[in-house]
Amino acid sequence: FSTHLHLGRSNEVPEVISYWHVNGLAAVTADTVFTHFLLQIQADDDRRLIVDADDEEQVHHFQHLALLFVVKKLRIDLDSQLFTRIQSVLNGEDLPPEEPDTKSPEVTMAVEMAAVAGDVKETAAAAEKELIGQVQGFLARVEYQVQADYEQVTQSLSTARQLIDVGSHPDLFMQIAAISAGIPQINLVETGYVTNGKNGLIIDKLSDLNKAANYYLASLAPWNEALVVNAQLIDQYSEQHTKALWEDVLTNGR
Repeated sequence: FSTHLHLGRSNEVPEVISYWHVNGLAAVTADTVFTHFLLQIQADDDRRLIVDADDEEQVHHFQHLALLFVVKKLRIDLDSQLFTRIQSVLNGEDLPPEEPDTKSPEVTMAVEMAAVAGDVKETAAAAEKELIGQVQGFLARVEYQVQADYEQVTQSLSTARQLIDVGSHPDLFMQIAAISAGIPQINLVETGYVTNGKNGLIIDKLSDLNKAANYYLASLAPWNEALVVNAQLIDQYSEQHTKALWEDVLTNGR
């Protein structure tokens, strides 16, 4: 692979997007990494995530994990009528005709506040609608792809702030695409395309991911430094430069 100039514009978009290439991680490890990103999204309304999954089954699994994560944070009982209604909405179905779930803790709080005014039923419905909207809003901040092709990757990396690939064999194409977009990358395994602390970070263990993933998101200063290094690498690994090196070898024997 060779680099081509496709510098991104992630510093110009309001969202702070991480692109995660799952790259064959074991299920337990992948769940741990995904949960880390969900915590990031929960903590900062500007955070977004693009997941390049291994297959459709993994996408469905992550979608379910994200749903369980957000309903737990909102204290919605999985056995409640409200949770059933949320699932119906997410599946594109019409809301069941039942009464609003006034037993849900979040809905109950709103109901108690409105009891004096005598509009309990109306308030319960409004509170339930608000909760469903919060769930939808949270889940919409995660985008899923499956073994993304060249166009998908280059388009996604054009707005992503960083690439994360903590697989045992970092994807060469992804690394070249990240360099071409000028964005830093985080790996668990060292390659010739990432210099630790320059155009990315090489972490020693997965438990270091939280700190590493925030390094390029919390401030543009280290991100700008990575951009400068990547700009130099774009020339180094460009098709024209690689061709020139081979011509020199064939002509001068070195």
